[in-house]
Amino acid sequence: MISRKKDLFQKSSANLEFFGYSFPVGITVVLLFGLALRFLLFFIFRPWELDFETYELFQYDPQEYHILAKSLLNGSFDNNTLRTPGFPAFIALIYSIFGIKPWIVFLVQIPMSVISVYLVYKISNIHFSDKVSLTAAFLLAIDPLQIISPFNLFSEVIFIPFLLSSIYFFLLSYEKQNLKNLILSAIALGLTIYIRPIAIYLPIVLSVIILFTKREKWRVLLKQSVLYILTVFLVLSPWFTRNLILFDKFEFSIAGGYNMLYVYAAAIIYDRDNGSIDDAILEVARRVDERAGGPVENPFELEKLQAEIAAEIIKENPGVFLLNHLTGSINLYYSFSTFRIATMLGADDHLMNAKFYGTNNLTQLRAFVEGKSFLSLFVTFFSAILFTFEYMFAAIGALYLLKKRHLLILSVLIGTIIYQTALVGVLGNNARFKLPIEPFYLILTAYGIQQIYTIWVNRKNLKGGIKIPKK
Repeated sequence: MISRKKDLFQKSSANLEFFGYSFPVGITVVLLFGLALRFLLFFIFRPWELDFETYELFQYDPQEYHILAKSLLNGSFDNNTLRTPGFPAFIALIYSIFGIKPWIVFLVQIPMSVISVYLVYKISNIHFSDKVSLTAAFLLAIDPLQIISPFNLFSEVIFIPFLLSSIYFFLLSYEKQNLKNLILSAIALGLTIYIRPIAIYLPIVLSVIILFTKREKWRVLLKQSVLYILTVFLVLSPWFTRNLILFDKFEFSIAGGYNMLYVYAAAIIYDRDNGSIDDAILEVARRVDERAGGPVENPFELEKLQAEIAAEIIKENPGVFLLNHLTGSINLYYSFSTFRIATMLGADDHLMNAKFYGTNNLTQLRAFVEGKSFLSLFVTFFSAILFTFEYMFAAIGALYLLKKRHLLILSVLIGTIIYQTALVGVLGNNARFKLPIEPFYLILTAYGIQQIYTIWVNRKNLKGGIKIPKK
């Protein structure tokens, strides 16, 4: 455990009193500032004036979530097996209260985004000082991607606080040495998976962390790992049961095979043929039709076929697959959403007509500079500097945690970052997929800043003749 007494930055005792409740001044100011930034953009964007059905920023996934939410209001989920019910149910709840007005969902998502800032503070506060925790929360509060994230029907805004809640209770279970928080973590993670199935393998990652970072007997650790996975499964069991009843398959979602074929395999065809992404998707779909020999009514049987064909394409082109995956993972950390930001602020802008898969963003820099508006260039320049600063200090923070052998917090943060990056892979050109990763590396960033500041203060004091006592 990282000793708070040894931290350069000590806990702040300053508090604000509201209605008999005490709130720390630092995090209260950060949360209010983050809330103000998001509401300011809300009134600049004026989403209540936009036609949700046709506006260019609200196409594809937002429309599908919107349709599913309206179906839920009528007691149906359209037998959908690709999407899971968490986010559509959230939208449907708001629609049931305020009417079918997507901009009201945006309004509700603003405080949800700020809750994520608070949870980053709470997670950091388990292991680090108040100043480190406040720094991490502040960095998330001012992050450009996080600020714009509430203003669409994307599941990330709701996914992030549930994921952070799970991680918070997971770390707290180590701190308090009790099973209650471990079970709460598993319940929160189960709800997280209902929102986005991408987290479905995360319980395994966290269970491995239990086995290799806690200093207890293996039998006890194994029981805790099994309990964790079983609790998550119990939370998910209603949806497994639903699919068993409707489709005779004890499965959770068809997202796995679908993404393997229409993202990973299609990206290989796209890169190999040098055509359009639409042609690549049609090509992999044609292969499925040929193999099936006719319509496949059961979506889970279709998913199995999709996964088989995708695996064949990947095995035939392993080099292209790895290159696309690596390039996408790198692009993920330098994707800026400039078109979306510029459009929301009322500036003229356009999407880049560049290769979507397998091309490093840096190779398109000249075309980007020549084709983008001044606002987009400014946002890109600011974001690039900010992100580079964050990544540099995150690496420093990770190295110091490793040096000091604080393996639990390091394993949770790095493990979650690697897990999400690896599963996004090829889709790294879409900045929204970085949103759930940012809270974890920003905690490392804040700790790295503290370590460098500590070194600087110590050297300054030594030069001034002040003797630093050994710790």
